[in-house]
Amino acid sequence: MLGIIFLVLRIVQSQDIPAFVVIASPKQNSVLAAHDLDSTTNRANVLITLHYYDLHLVEDDLVLWIRVDRGESMRLGPPLPGSQLELLMRLGTHLIEVCLSVSAECKFSSSTFFDLVPKATNVLLRGIAKNEKSKRPQNQIQNVCKKIKVVLIGSLALGGQAMLALEQARRLPTIKLPDGSSAFDLVYATSAPIDSPEQPLRPLLEALSIPVRRYVAGIPWELVDTLGIRPEDAGAKAAGAVAKALKNYSYGETLPYLLNQVAGELIALLVDADVVSFTNHESFVDADEFIIQCARLAGVKHVLNEPSNIWWGQPPAGSRSGQISGLVLPSQFAADFWAQHKQIDQNINLFVINPGIETSSSTSDVFEIQVSSEIKIGWVGRLAPQKSPGLFIRAAAALHAMYKEHSSTLPPQFVVIGDGPLRQASEQLAIDLGLRLNHDIHFIGWLPPETVRSAIRNLTHVVVHTNILEETFCMCNLEALAEGRPV
Repeated sequence: MLGIIFLVLRIVQSQDIPAFVVIASPKQNSVLAAHDLDSTTNRANVLITLHYYDLHLVEDDLVLWIRVDRGESMRLGPPLPGSQLELLMRLGTHLIEVCLSVSAECKFSSSTFFDLVPKATNVLLRGIAKNEKSKRPQNQIQNVCKKIKVVLIGSLALGGQAMLALEQARRLPTIKLPDGSSAFDLVYATSAPIDSPEQPLRPLLEALSIPVRRYVAGIPWELVDTLGIRPEDAGAKAAGAVAKALKNYSYGETLPYLLNQVAGELIALLVDADVVSFTNHESFVDADEFIIQCARLAGVKHVLNEPSNIWWGQPPAGSRSGQISGLVLPSQFAADFWAQHKQIDQNINLFVINPGIETSSSTSDVFEIQVSSEIKIGWVGRLAPQKSPGLFIRAAAALHAMYKEHSSTLPPQFVVIGDGPLRQASEQLAIDLGLRLNHDIHFIGWLPPETVRSAIRNLTHVVVHTNILEETFCMCNLEALAEGRPV
């Protein structure tokens, strides 16, 4: 009899699980003030309160799956964690999803969408003063008689950092040597699948005659065991262990077979390069260290790191160890920030290269909005946490309600140009706050770079920017200004 009961329980566990979990706080569509915002990291602890239901049958085998901002799913348990969790989060708009499962990942059954903002008394970016150490490139190439081979390393997904790389790819070949030939020979290297339709940067690079080369840096399981890497870390973190192992070898020295399997393709691609410049992101410091070591073993003289955002956590790879020639930054503001960052080498070179875009002769210096017309307010960017799209939607809902109640003129229309992991949640927030999709607010989605400016020109009168903290330049602001739109 007990055996039959045990079998029935196992059947219940292997099919639909009656137990479920609900996020009680933060409440859906709420705004949280970061009361314990750390001024050195500008992150804050967010308390997540969970309510579990119907656990009596399968509690000992249950796993809590949690996903933050549509990133990787995290597994907690068994046993299940308590009803309160603390997550260290950056300022911005966030989506948290949870579900329960016996073992495998499950369909997320409960979620909450909220904005984490500083208290009114918080002072952000305090103490950032202008520095004199940053360098700006000269307009002319001097004492150079041969082409400079540059390898740019990054992803093929489109975003602000990719657009900066695209600008480099456009501009560098136009710089000439004394004999009139191009001073730079560019190659774009990536570990991303180059044939995927989800990698739209490739055709844009190839249209500029910039070849795209893929390198594979898969880590064989034999090396995972040798380096003592946990199987669950056999990804970006494992790249850090490989980078550490590569430090034991010098330029020209033959690598062991397993290490060469991982690093050989990238090293071969970087041989004969004069400069390697890679896009850094705080989430991939281990992978960046791997790039630095491969460049060293390839004999590259100059390695440059291009930090993607201002942030207070682990510093950009190579910036505190003398392994890179410098940081490439899009603004003096970013240079001022990194110059005073206590964790990086204080003698590191800071190169400021302001991005630019072409302006058309049709761009008007003065843009007038007719008071009687319906104003269109735009937001341009990736729908991601650090861009704080939730703040724009909340402001849109408040302004829409104010017009409906107190004005006889038509309320503004709102236009969101861009896509990203928070799009669906952002659309639902707009609906919950009383905005009608495709009427009061329009989510245009992703647009090819060459059409973004025409969309700004044709669909908006004003562009609003809601990034709280981390922006180093913001190309979309420049694009809006070039089209005569106030920001």
